[in-house]
Amino acid sequence: MNSPKRVLSTILVWMLVYYLLARRFHGIFELDEIDQKLMYYSESSFYLSYYYDIVESETWKDALSKMLHDNYTEHPKTIITFRRINIVQGLFIHSFGIAILFAITADFNDSMTSGIHFLGLFISNFQHKLISRISALPLRENFATPSIWCSILAIKGILSLNNERKWCYILFLSHIWSLLSWQFSIHVISTQIACIFALNILGLISNSLFRHILNIKSLALFVSTALMLFPLYNLTSLLTNVICSIHISLWVVNDEGIEADNFHSRVQKGVLTVIVFVFNHFLINRISRPDGHIFDMLFVKLGLSKETFDSLIYSLGVEFRMLAGFMFEMIKSTNIFYYLIPSIVTVLFCIIKVVYLKS
Repeated sequence: MNSPKRVLSTILVWMLVYYLLARRFHGIFELDEIDQKLMYYSESSFYLSYYYDIVESETWKDALSKMLHDNYTEHPKTIITFRRINIVQGLFIHSFGIAILFAITADFNDSMTSGIHFLGLFISNFQHKLISRISALPLRENFATPSIWCSILAIKGILSLNNERKWCYILFLSHIWSLLSWQFSIHVISTQIACIFALNILGLISNSLFRHILNIKSLALFVSTALMLFPLYNLTSLLTNVICSIHISLWVVNDEGIEADNFHSRVQKGVLTVIVFVFNHFLINRISRPDGHIFDMLFVKLGLSKETFDSLIYSLGVEFRMLAGFMFEMIKSTNIFYYLIPSIVTVLFCIIKVVYLKS
């Protein structure tokens, strides 16, 4: 599928998903008044309260006064309603993220059919409450996830050496976007670097290409940290540690030459990076523990530590528990098996076709 058709298809999916999300949101107001109030949770309950502020006010002056001087939160400063009404841009950004996922599936398989399969799976699960997080729109990850999908698409473009400069800019800007809008993007980008570094150690990605991607991510971290006036959280974060550890190992084990691109040097890089990372981690822990609750949960799960307040709180969420029977029932209700079985058959057919052609 050529680029213009892919771009046009992505824009059409963006418009379609935005319409569906907006229609779903407006549909809430067609419910009974009590049902409306039960539909929301988290910060989105504020939106409904703002709506009732307007419709239940006796005069426009009274409504305007309530919108400018509300006191619904425990924040010490007054929350101005106009600054919190971001439903439209929330739906706009979220639908953009779905469109990017459509583009990823179509681009990775170089087929519109894959994108249509993804869109069908999304629409078939549209009745589920959390398919769009529409009941918790203000959450920061809703604004950051589209940039994360963009970074995946950009990395694929860089690795395929297809218009590399364009994808480098997209990767850089997407990381700036995610780092400024969601603090946990640090962990997502760290995972990306770890995966690409592992592929480099296995010899599947060249040293020059890996260095290029690492430098872009490093620059994005520096620029976003500078824009936030160098907060301690960024300076002592997991991402900073990962990037510094890999840069040190690359400096010690000089892999720029062709003669260094062998299994021995790749293993040296991997082992040295792990050693430097562990040393930096314990050193940083003496200064700050910005991600301490994450490591606490990990150590508790591994049986290396006792339960803490943070681990107990997070363990209340089912996503942090071991897979249980009801989770498989939830997966079954998503209709994914109707897509999984044909997908497996298609993949097997393609593998057999490729093997047959080679033989």
